[in-house]
Amino acid sequence: ATDYLLKQRLERLPSAVQRALVEAEEHRERTRAQQALRESEERFRQLAETINEVFWMTDPAKNQMIYISPAYETVWGRTCASLYASPRNWLDAIHPEDRERIVQSALTKQTAGTYDEEYRIVRPDGGVRWIRDHAFPVRNTSGQVYRVAGVAEDITERKRAERQTAGELRVLELLAHGAPLSECLDRLARECEEVCPGVICSVLLLDADGRHLRHGAAPSLPADYIAAIDGIEIGPGVGSCGTAAHTGRTVIVSDIATDPLWADCKELALPHGLRACWSVPILGEADRVLGTLALYAREPRAPQPEELAAHEHAAYLASLAILRHRMLETLRQSEE
Repeated sequence: ATDYLLKQRLERLPSAVQRALVEAEEHRERTRAQQALRESEERFRQLAETINEVFWMTDPAKNQMIYISPAYETVWGRTCASLYASPRNWLDAIHPEDRERIVQSALTKQTAGTYDEEYRIVRPDGGVRWIRDHAFPVRNTSGQVYRVAGVAEDITERKRAERQTAGELRVLELLAHGAPLSECLDRLARECEEVCPGVICSVLLLDADGRHLRHGAAPSLPADYIAAIDGIEIGPGVGSCGTAAHTGRTVIVSDIATDPLWADCKELALPHGLRACWSVPILGEADRVLGTLALYAREPRAPQPEELAAHEHAAYLASLAILRHRMLETLRQSEE
């Protein structure tokens, strides 16, 4: 009844006044809508900037980045500004072995709403991260796709834990079946390289005289380099492994070309493209040094925290393999 009376009164007003009232009401509605939109955008911005996942939105027609959340800089190690300037930077960061697959998937699946991929990226510091990327289309009122929005999550730790657990089980299975020490160490080195992509693993065993390191396993090192360091005498300033075996402590060399620990032996490594070496001592009972487990990188850099953690765990598995081998050898000699 109130609406009817109000309508009757409005109809009796001059047409100019009616139009003014209608326009005023439309203006109030637009103002309320704009305020609601601003509040919604602010809530989204606060959410996007405080979580670890990377929110992104693109214009597929223009191949243009519309929005990228600040978490991108933490995960990718690149600035958001660089991505806005050149959206191709996203593609260039994808690991070369995964890039073609992701390009094809993005072209065919993002606008269809079925894009859900896992791939690796390479950070500017050389670190490799695993990403799970999910995208869905945003449609306008006519049903056409005019935006693609997505969420990218860093799943590196989950992937690393899965691979490390699977690799550990394979090594322990070899030990349980009585495989030779060389086979166990070779498998351990390969598993370590799988968990830490981009590194080369080497295991050296301390000789019975306690002074020299002998080749244990290095499936990815050049044969010439293996032969050159086989039998190297330990001591302070004898590369990463010689020093680690001498001190019983982890040695991190980020640049073989300039580090004084490698001053006398850098010419052995540099011709083979080895630029960094991180060595962890393999310790037995009472922290007695049994050998070293080293990771090499082909570019000057320090290890990532997760790489160092995997490195130390691999050294522990190596100690189990060496101690078991020695126990069986002692038993065999006793039986003889």
